[in-house]
Amino acid sequence: MSMAPSVSVLVVDDDPDIREVTEMTLRASGFSVKTAANGKEALDMLESVCPELILLDVMMPIMDGPEFRQCQRRSPNLVRIPTVVMTASSAEPWLDVAIADTLRKPVGRDALLRVVQRFCCAPEPH
Repeated sequence: MSMAPSVSVLVVDDDPDIREVTEMTLRASGFSVKTAANGKEALDMLESVCPELILLDVMMPIMDGPEFRQCQRRSPNLVRIPTVVMTASSAEPWLDVAIADTLRKPVGRDALLRVVQRFCCAPEPH
């Protein structure tokens, strides 16, 4: 039996533990996952992959979330990809940059899957 191609999600976070847990959670639910440690790495990756959703940390070295969003919004190909911000802060001054949603860290499994499924129409969680 042939399965439909996996829905692709790009996880951008400088914390390797958060990247790993998020990746494992999404893969276990049938998603295809790519990861990047900062906004610059994510932009480089987006030259060759086109995810259905980006999960983006705010505070990162090299290129942070707001700077990544500015670059993303200037690209006709990238601006269409919904971006969900993952943050530990309750007040982010830059959240007026047209994000799709916000996940408050620490992100629980159910909240993560609910948001990703809303944007990707993926299989129900197991």
